[in-house]
Amino acid sequence: MKNRIFIIDGSSYLYRAYHAMPPLSTSTGKPTGAVKGVTNMLRNLRNENPNSHYLAIFDAKGKNFRHSIYKDYKP
Repeated sequence: MKNRIFIIDGSSYLYRAYHAMPPLSTSTGKPTGAVKGVTNMLRNLRNENPNSHYLAIFDAKGKNFRHSIYKDYKP
């Protein structure tokens, strides 16, 4: 298989993981489910594509420069 470059919508991964994982937490009560979920998704992607490269992008809340470049970007 050829090497690939994966561009990951980190905000979407985090959102999916937050809502998919059970309410996991540390011994002090800090929530960890979303972090575990994102880690699992990235680990699975790496295991399925071991010679590839990965780039995760996390958008801040609200409009950003991508909205001016592409009008239909995340409405």
